[in-house]
Amino acid sequence: FEPIYTIDARKDPLEKARIIASPNLVDRVYFNQHNQPAFLQIDPIQTKDAGEYRCRVDFKKARTVNIVIQLKVIVPPEEPIISYKYSQSTSHPLKGLIGPFNEGDRLILVCTSFGGKPRPTLTWWKDYSIIDDSFEYKSKDVTTNELIIESLARHHLLSVFTCQSSNNNITIASSASITIDLNCLFIHQMLDNYSQFFFFHLI
Repeated sequence: FEPIYTIDARKDPLEKARIIASPNLVDRVYFNQHNQPAFLQIDPIQTKDAGEYRCRVDFKKARTVNIVIQLKVIVPPEEPIISYKYSQSTSHPLKGLIGPFNEGDRLILVCTSFGGKPRPTLTWWKDYSIIDDSFEYKSKDVTTNELIIESLARHHLLSVFTCQSSNNNITIASSASITIDLNCLFIHQMLDNYSQFFFFHLI
């Protein structure tokens, strides 16, 4: 294997050492010798940079020292997309207020996330509480979680449902949210009663 970065200070001080960098990294790699300990910085990091790295130091009058590390590169998933299945229809991606739906009806909220390495987990939250973490890997790059609400109730009116997509504990999870709009039966019954009352007196 060819070295990806070499510092040759055999003839000159470290500050004037000869540097040879791999063509694949020459624009992204920098050795910080002023820090203690010194470090090799790769910026920006790319998926292909993942793997085993070996630092070898050769001395004039001492044994060679080798240090090996394993670099794992995390690729965050894309922002999740929310759609729904209601009655016989399936919606396009949604945000914000959706509906109105009818109280007592069945609603399926579908969260989809693309990409991510490692594969992400998808969780559903209602307001600030987790309510579903049963995600599923559909294909190589697609992860989904379907939240089934068997019967929409009055307490669902203006409730905020959020889907979070996360594959690490370093970056902030990406998310998407919707708010449920609902036709409540009680309101409809009141309107019907009022209409009958006024109709009766008009006769």
